[in-house]
Amino acid sequence: MFDINYTNYWEKSLQESIDGLKIADTSVLANYLGYLKPSKNHKILDHGCSFGRMFQLLSKYYSCIYGIDIDIGAINKAARHGYTCLNVACAENTTFPDKFFNSIISWGVFDVIKQEKGLIECNRILKKNGHLLFTVKNNDYLESDAYAFTAERNAKLKSFPHMFTDVKFLLENLHHFGFKLTKCFIAEKRGDMGKNLVSKFSTNKKFYEAIIILKKEVDINLYNHITLKQDE
Repeated sequence: MFDINYTNYWEKSLQESIDGLKIADTSVLANYLGYLKPSKNHKILDHGCSFGRMFQLLSKYYSCIYGIDIDIGAINKAARHGYTCLNVACAENTTFPDKFFNSIISWGVFDVIKQEKGLIECNRILKKNGHLLFTVKNNDYLESDAYAFTAERNAKLKSFPHMFTDVKFLLENLHHFGFKLTKCFIAEKRGDMGKNLVSKFSTNKKFYEAIIILKKEVDINLYNHITLKQDE
């Protein structure tokens, strides 16, 4: 499923939204990079780098920028930018050494992977006190959010992967993966994240998307793994 057609679809969507809603891009991500405590000499992984859409922003904060994507076509497009290294690899098995990165960003990626395996791998390749920033779609969003319903229906019709996460359950079980929550911001409706209309996570709110920033506390081998609640 993850091929050049998928990459081209998202590249086109960023230029001209399919449903008229602004897709969250670098202008949104820029508001949250400070939580990673960036430094020019730190190594950061662009986790699912696609065609390199985040590179220009990341290069303002980091000199060592690595990228992975499962699609060779995406990697070829990303090679137009000045990444330190680009690899064809999946999020659950990046092939990097243990404790290699200071930070990882995973923007729009955790919705299409096995999240428990992705978190285990991120823990493995992050240094202690390193940060992981990622986005997810919540499994309990507003019934009145017609844009969300239409988008997910259309994704299914195109056979695009689209997974939903029980964000409350995920946050309650971060310790099983060696992480501690730094911040969690939620976007109530589809399109809100693209406008950076977010609020702090609350257990009594329904919402569509979340931006989650974690800090690695310990290595994963100290914990028993669990299976996260993730629905297609």
